[in-house]
Amino acid sequence: MPVLLMFGENEFAFSTTHAKKRTNKYINNLELEIIKDASHLLFFRKNDGDNEKILSYL
Repeated sequence: MPVLLMFGENEFAFSTTHAKKRTNKYINNLELEIIKDASHLLFFRKNDGDNEKILSYL
């Protein structure tokens, strides 16, 4: 099953590098998006264009 994973570039709750490695290990069809100038709450702080990315993915 394809999975879209979105991280904020300035994530503070966890390491995006480690999360990417873990998810790539367990999810074959992973598409990762790093949202520039966003943090952990990327949909609340930096949502311009995020909905379009999700809709185009679906």
